Amino acid sequence: ENGHYRAVLGLRGGASACDAAAAPDTAGGDAAGAADSTACASARGLSAPLDALAHEVHEVSALLDALHASASRADGASYLALFAPDAVFLGTDPDERWPLEQFHSYATARFATGRGWT
Repeated sequence: ENGHYRAVLGLRGGASACDAAAAPDTAGGDAAGAADSTACASARGLSAPLDALAHEVHEVSALLDALHASASRADGASYLALFAPDAVFLGTDPDERWPLEQFHSYATARFATGRGWT
């Protein structure tokens, strides 16, 4: 699992605020031996929602990876197939807001040149 996403979800091993509150530091260190934040979440009945969220984060990450890979290969068919029918592409410019039909035309023409983007 990606450590970044585990940190975002509060799943990285080590003492959390929950652990620190539940286990005062008597060892003169950093609450050594305290359960990690997943155990804390489990004790509070949160493990199932966190597992579901971790799964969703994994799915979003995989989708973004597929978008980037397809765009870098100028693979328009694979790239555009990843968008929902009512998608709106938001570019880097604040005024760049493309309904899928308009973006499809732009991307198809761009990918036809053999040049994608990263």
